Amino acid sequence: MMTEVDTPRKAKTRKPKKKNPARPRLEPGRFYSRTEAAAIFDQHPHTFMRAYHRGHLEGFRSGRNVFHSAEQLMRWLESGGRTG
Repeated sequence: MMTEVDTPRKAKTRKPKKKNPARPRLEPGRFYSRTEAAAIFDQHPHTFMRAYHRGHLEGFRSGRNVFHSAEQLMRWLESGGRTG
């Protein structure tokens, strides 16, 4: 009868987490799409969509896209960043 030889298992190595690149900053006088605003504030784009549709965040439409100025985003945050 043959016996198995215990071979040491290879230790599992985890890949180091990728560090997030520096988040962009708000530039006065610039307009941001929901995706850009979400990247800046580390939020989901739907957060900005809900706030816009419920009247808490101002913006303007250009076709299907909605843009927010840096000033509008700052006012929204200063008022509490409400979405509902």
